[in-house]
Amino acid sequence: MIFVPLKETLNNWAKKKKFSYFVKPEKIQQEDSKKKTRKKKKNKTNYL
Repeated sequence: MIFVPLKETLNNWAKKKKFSYFVKPEKIQQEDSKKKTRKKKKNKTNYL
């Protein structure tokens, strides 16, 4: 099971509700694209 930080969970909820309380939609899309490229490079999950 992957544990998602609270901030990310709120961002995902905001995205689904089409709100941007925490970050602008553009920033959310950039973070999503970064995650996809990161997953391709590494299979290990980094726990901070």
